[in-house]
Amino acid sequence: MLFRLILIILFCLFPIHIFAEPFGLRQTDKTIQFNGSAELNYTIINTEPYIQFLAVPELTFGKINLGFGFYLPLETSQDYYIRKIEYKSSQSIFSKLHYIQYGLPWQHPISIKISRIDEFTLGHGLIVNRYSNDITFPEIRRQGVQIAIKSKGIYFQGIIGDIITQSTMGGRLSTRLGELFKIKNDILGSIEIGFSFMSDLNPKKRDAVLVNSNTDHQIVRRNDQGYLLYVLGGDLSITLLKTSIINLGIYSELANINQAGTGIGYGIYGSFFPKSLNIEYKFQFRHLFNSFTPGYFDSFYEAYRSTKIDTISNNNAKYGWYIELSRFFYEKKIGMTISYEETFNGTYNPHIFLKFYTNNLPNRFYFTIRFDQYNSINFKINNTQSLFLFEILYGFTENLKLGVTYLKGLTREENPSEALQNLTYLGLYTKIVF
Repeated sequence: MLFRLILIILFCLFPIHIFAEPFGLRQTDKTIQFNGSAELNYTIINTEPYIQFLAVPELTFGKINLGFGFYLPLETSQDYYIRKIEYKSSQSIFSKLHYIQYGLPWQHPISIKISRIDEFTLGHGLIVNRYSNDITFPEIRRQGVQIAIKSKGIYFQGIIGDIITQSTMGGRLSTRLGELFKIKNDILGSIEIGFSFMSDLNPKKRDAVLVNSNTDHQIVRRNDQGYLLYVLGGDLSITLLKTSIINLGIYSELANINQAGTGIGYGIYGSFFPKSLNIEYKFQFRHLFNSFTPGYFDSFYEAYRSTKIDTISNNNAKYGWYIELSRFFYEKKIGMTISYEETFNGTYNPHIFLKFYTNNLPNRFYFTIRFDQYNSINFKINNTQSLFLFEILYGFTENLKLGVTYLKGLTREENPSEALQNLTYLGLYTKIVF
């Protein structure tokens, strides 16, 4: 009893997987720089409490803009049994890589980052909208790849959802005519044209968690035979108006899912009072043909991919719409985003997304509140169509940070039904940085 009490107290001196705090390549002029953190956490996964020891060493080669980070946890139950899922499969061992990153996106000509992926969007989101590969954390940690390349007005943005399976992958090639042809006219120079693709080589390939005991979990990969899924699309946007009251542009998107049909979206984007309030907006109206599902690759995809392909032809909605508002406060250091979409004249599936978060605040303070739910007639956190994250992190000094994380995600257990289940994660932690 005394030993447990000491461990719980110690978590206030030492942290867990942090979502609100940015991670990746550190900017430094040093040839080689070593950073890292040592942590001791008290976590509860569903109803099981654990003590987690965690080390995150980082190595940066500043002259060539290359950085490495590693995630080395050790978790024990209240009976001091080690939680084995962290090291019991090739995927879980590979997930100990926190990140490898070369270059910064759009700041350097080439940027490649291997890490978890959160809220990745291609173009305006008709194909890929806020895709995430860590919906099943902490049971399953995936490592994906994000690529950003720019050269004289030509841009490429690419993604691999899981570097081990290379099943989900895609990208967008785009050009901005003003940069490409040195056009000085504001309207013609703002024209952007993009071509996107996204594929899943085998949507039936999936990971599940085999539960042998409270501490003995194992990741099992199922390789059932499936069908190749791919989506091809294009988009066009142009800014028509820029004033002190409103910025206004129009855009359109076209996409086709090989296993379903075609979707067309067109709408407006811009901002209200750009020099004061700077409220950014986007609205899109959609025509859907032959079971096309907008934003097919979304934040829920990695949890639902094996069953989503089975019902891909069931969506009989003919129309839909999407609206998004966002605003930055405090000199763009705090951000807020809200979006809502729904389909109608057939399948009805409303979807709401809310996020309130820090952006480039001083390093001593971070927070994120995020809620994402389908069939959002009522706000319900405790179901398999919603995700929720609350996290706050405060640094009392540059080297000592305290925080709390509550995450509600999803998991799929290895059993005959393989039904999705809620997965809750609560962590109390302190972070010592060196």
